[in-house]
Amino acid sequence: MNDTAEALEILESARASLVERVCRGISECRHAFVDCDVIGETPFSTDRELARAAGALVRVNAVISALEQADHRTGAIRCVDGPAQRLSDAFARYVDLVRDDRLEEASHLLSSLLSMPLDRMVTATRFFKRARSANPQVVDGLWRLLDTVQDASSAQMMDLLVKTFGFQAVESGMAISSLREAAANGSPIVSNRDGNHSIAAAGMRV
Repeated sequence: MNDTAEALEILESARASLVERVCRGISECRHAFVDCDVIGETPFSTDRELARAAGALVRVNAVISALEQADHRTGAIRCVDGPAQRLSDAFARYVDLVRDDRLEEASHLLSSLLSMPLDRMVTATRFFKRARSANPQVVDGLWRLLDTVQDASSAQMMDLLVKTFGFQAVESGMAISSLREAAANGSPIVSNRDGNHSIAAAGMRV
């Protein structure tokens, strides 16, 4: 286990404990939340223990997101290699291509990842670049999407795809299907150690 993986394991355990504390605090103050009219007067501002737990949770989440993003950028291995990890690695490559303004390559990669038309992926990649420039945390949304691809509801995934790539409902449905298939079976993308990706069925280098 590398240092980043160990740190994430520790922080994720801390996050679970904080989530439990925050949920318990909210439950105990349920009437105050229901009756509040002004955001500034919720129990988050009046209950010191709840406010401290919520604040700590926000900070831990921020650090986890930063470490996960750094982990993807450096190519560190956080879990046993498999379809889901290769899919995550492929999207890390996609983010790097967009960051380096290699949008044509990024669009081709996204097209193969999602099994969707290239012209639409060119538009999606441009949307992602603009969204990332306006709000760097959009990349965190992409990692959340990949982390929950097998467990999240279609509605949750669709919301993230709209914010990340500007997809419409039909496009989001196609993307969700492709992502779940790739995460489960490793198709159609295979990942090479040099960071390149190819379409397994056709043997085409992207």
